[in-house]
Amino acid sequence: MKPEFATVQAWEQADCLMQPALIRTIDHLRQGLESCPWRSRYEEVQEPIPGHRLILENEGQTYGVNIWDLCFQVCFANYQAQPFGDNLPENNQALAVEIDQDLFNDQGEVDWTKLDHKARHCVEAFLAALPTVGHS
Repeated sequence: MKPEFATVQAWEQADCLMQPALIRTIDHLRQGLESCPWRSRYEEVQEPIPGHRLILENEGQTYGVNIWDLCFQVCFANYQAQPFGDNLPENNQALAVEIDQDLFNDQGEVDWTKLDHKARHCVEAFLAALPTVGHS
């Protein structure tokens, strides 16, 4: 979903958070996928926001997530990840979001440690939600 900001300040805070959230999210995905049985690839998407979708495949199952969706989980306090799976339609709706103020220190600057921890947590939760496949 497209984020919708209530104030200019919220947009400015999101602007400060999105690039580092993207970098940390991709790095944590890379680390998490190293020990994961799922094959991964990225594909370009244009909607709802230009970016990339991570496609995971394993034993005939395919799942995907828009990378921005994971970043939105990191940056916004009230953002729930969209379900992932085969043939999900693109969602072009706007969602009013609130910036996670815990990601800023008392001076209003990005708290890099908290941002990294939240990105790691969001990626770990995403990977843990993947179905277990394989032989028992």
